[in-house]
Amino acid sequence: MLFNKVFTTCIFIYFSDWSLLSVGCLFHMGQSIWRHVQSLGLQNKYVNDDAFRLNVNKLMALAFVPVDDVSRAYSSMIIEFDQDDDELLEYFENTWIGQKKARGNTIITCFPLNQKLSSNFR
Repeated sequence: MLFNKVFTTCIFIYFSDWSLLSVGCLFHMGQSIWRHVQSLGLQNKYVNDDAFRLNVNKLMALAFVPVDDVSRAYSSMIIEFDQDDDELLEYFENTWIGQKKARGNTIITCFPLNQKLSSNFR
């Protein structure tokens, strides 16, 4: 754990002019998404459907998209999911994207966006 703290501090010092956002671990993000795929009973679809597997992997790849472009990337990505995958997309949005609450406060998760994206669902 100490190594991670030292490493992270060094990265932020070395790249101080960059606007880096380090919120979580890609491995744990992938594990969380996979567990949710399983909880929704979509693991067989993930194993047998190449397009679905690619789309789920694209969700994880959003971690590499600049924060300002995540909204556009996510919006263009979700149209490739089937209608029965909306529950997975809603989970991803609520857990990793963030959502705007009625009083105007945004719950900030990994990608701090200022708008709710579920209106883009079919």
